[in-house]
Amino acid sequence: MLGPAGWDYWAGAEARGTLATNVRSSASVTLESYAGTIHFFMSLHQSRSDLRQSNMNPNRDPNAPWNPVKPAKLTHEEFELQVIAWLQEASGGLSECSIFHRAIVSGDGGEYELDGLVEFSVLGGAKIRVAVECKHHTRPVSRDLVLNLDGRRHDIGAHKAILFSTSGFQSGAVKIAKAREIALVIVAESTFLYETKSMSAPKVTHEQLGLPPRAGIRVWSDKEAVRSSAFFAEQCQGLADWLETL
Repeated sequence: MLGPAGWDYWAGAEARGTLATNVRSSASVTLESYAGTIHFFMSLHQSRSDLRQSNMNPNRDPNAPWNPVKPAKLTHEEFELQVIAWLQEASGGLSECSIFHRAIVSGDGGEYELDGLVEFSVLGGAKIRVAVECKHHTRPVSRDLVLNLDGRRHDIGAHKAILFSTSGFQSGAVKIAKAREIALVIVAESTFLYETKSMSAPKVTHEQLGLPPRAGIRVWSDKEAVRSSAFFAEQCQGLADWLETL
């Protein structure tokens, strides 16, 4: 999997035991097997016209290429259950960990229903609480929704928060999430990660790529770029690392 023409793309992926680094796109690529994590970055200052002329993946939003053009095809229930499954996979190394779906939690402002809640112990018994929210929207999540989650997190005494979206995140949301230390994850079709320089190339399926149907894509702001790390079912190390980092 390579980045669109004209973009730098760094892959920390292990495909068939080979570590690929500092790859620059020049042709279509089909991935036959995958195990690991993909990392890529996209400049926040690249012009829209440049993006449209770059023969980029037609599944990407040309105005915010870390986002899919269309949300993943799944119901809200399927969306939440996918998130819970990833959290269960990622929390395997945590001590005394419990994961709740649609948890009712009390805070200073009253009761809240969270889409998910993760609780685990560190340092011999200290309890860590992670608030989880899922946004099944048709448009990218705005900064205001990130701020709303941050407010609920503090109200219930959660140490961390993570926001999942089927439609991606606005650039302002990515920036404010970094400032508030909130993790952002896009739930996308796995084919979203497939890049081709040719706009006339045939569509591929996740089976052809050797991938699960959906991928989790964690996005964050790093100076002048939006960076991303993809993970899959049974390959949730990137999400696990975030959970374990205090």
